[in-house]
Amino acid sequence: MKTVSILTGPGRLHLFDAAQALVDAGMDVQMIGGWAPSPKEMRSVDWIGRMLGHPDLAARLGQRRKQLEGRTRISECIMADFMQMGLSTAAGMGIINENLASLWAFRIFGYAARRNLSNAAIVHVRSGAGQGGAISRAHQQGSKVVTDHSIAHPATIRRVLQPEYARYGLECPINAESPFWRLVLADCEQADRVVVNSDFVKSTFVENGVRPDRIAVAYLGVRESYVGAKRSYETGRRLKLLYTGHFELRKGARTLLDACEILKQRRVPFVLQVVGSMGSGRYALEGRSIGEEVEFVDYVQKDVLLRYLAGADMFVFPTFAEGASRSAMEALGAGLPVITTLACGVPISDGENGVYVEPGDAVALANRIEELAHDRDKRESLGSAACAMVRSSYSWADYAATMMRIYQSFEA
Repeated sequence: MKTVSILTGPGRLHLFDAAQALVDAGMDVQMIGGWAPSPKEMRSVDWIGRMLGHPDLAARLGQRRKQLEGRTRISECIMADFMQMGLSTAAGMGIINENLASLWAFRIFGYAARRNLSNAAIVHVRSGAGQGGAISRAHQQGSKVVTDHSIAHPATIRRVLQPEYARYGLECPINAESPFWRLVLADCEQADRVVVNSDFVKSTFVENGVRPDRIAVAYLGVRESYVGAKRSYETGRRLKLLYTGHFELRKGARTLLDACEILKQRRVPFVLQVVGSMGSGRYALEGRSIGEEVEFVDYVQKDVLLRYLAGADMFVFPTFAEGASRSAMEALGAGLPVITTLACGVPISDGENGVYVEPGDAVALANRIEELAHDRDKRESLGSAACAMVRSSYSWADYAATMMRIYQSFEA
């Protein structure tokens, strides 16, 4: 049985779900991550979370052990996790630059993780978490290194986002030449293979000079409980539009709000529900006259999010740059008509199982929303086709099968 060590880096990302899928596929997996507290430690975690202003910390950290305990080896980088939380808190208070905080958090994790590396055949590392000596140690022990990168190349992100930030007199915070992003790209350069989560992400690396044969694509899975959640395509008095995740300029916050104002001017009755935390999208809210047409809801648990997906009429996500948006994939799996952009990274065919608009084009977005609002049959055909696509090809078992093929390619 092939062995793989997975380095999660700071935070959670998708790698715990990935590890679970690989274990289910028969792989021997070692998870190297942050603190995975035992049930006895949860009271202390809850206290620490409240002290740091993260009341959900216990639930988030507890999930790490709950998901994988008894099924794989868990190696904890506890001090690295504490230092990452401290750096994150300092960045939130403006004491330290956010990019610098991220840089040190990733370096500290990589330094701590290298001591936990076993002689695994594969070391699968989140991009950025392999510096500090982890990738060097993996190569020294004869392991093949797979760097897992889940967003467009930073040079592409900056190119498409700088005009959007400039509207608000801001500098785009993503820069391929910054120390943090150089750290991330170093992991990609030093890996034996880079795994990205969409064909779109691969295209951004190729346009920035990376050889196509160094990059493999593995789309992430969608939770089975989300698939087919939407059962009715009738609308109520007001059209229900849904957006989930961080509300960011990068994710098309301004475009979405502009489209809402257009719909309001056209007297289309609607409500936009934004489920997630407020980010840089707050700049796009200034001076708006939308009012009760937009509802902001903070992060919710998975079962509550499922109800939002089941109750919405369509999912709107006019992003400028993603990897393969998990929010959009979940909406597709649920059976929602999804309106997004090519930069979203999701594998849809325009007009068949989803709808594309150009990034930044609020008029086109409003037009597509209004067209679907008046066409129940089209909403159902898009949603049903999207659900069928996800059910047939984008489960976590499909992801694991793809990763097994990538790992096995090193034996050829």
